[in-house]
Amino acid sequence: MVNTWSAREQAAIITFFDSALQWSVSKRDANTQVWITAVAILFDDLSPWLARIGARDDVAGAWSMLWVAEWIGADYLKALPPFLEDRPAQVEQLRTWLGDPTSLARVEALKDRIGLTGPDGEDLTQLFDELMYWLYVCGSGQP
Repeated sequence: MVNTWSAREQAAIITFFDSALQWSVSKRDANTQVWITAVAILFDDLSPWLARIGARDDVAGAWSMLWVAEWIGADYLKALPPFLEDRPAQVEQLRTWLGDPTSLARVEALKDRIGLTGPDGEDLTQLFDELMYWLYVCGSGQP
């Protein structure tokens, strides 16, 4: 399909998705997976979108990273989400982003900074344990 949208229309779409993804991440909205799915369908390069999640240095960002990691990391144990089956470059972008040692270092630094109890008293043990597990899985390439 040939893209016939004007530069203005393309910029509006990017702005919309950027705002929607940023809102989803900031609100700890599990629909972050839905926004990443939509972005993956529309754009070949996921790195700017993943960077928006990775740049978050808070609990909401960690939850969003966990949801993406569970979703993509689980493909080591089962089939890929259907829309990614024919998109090996995007799968590799996701795995590389999650498996990057700096992702794990950022999560460990966040855990060290805030501890296992969030600012609102929430127990974050499960969040950090699961996220670190999936980051190791994605980094090693094995479950």
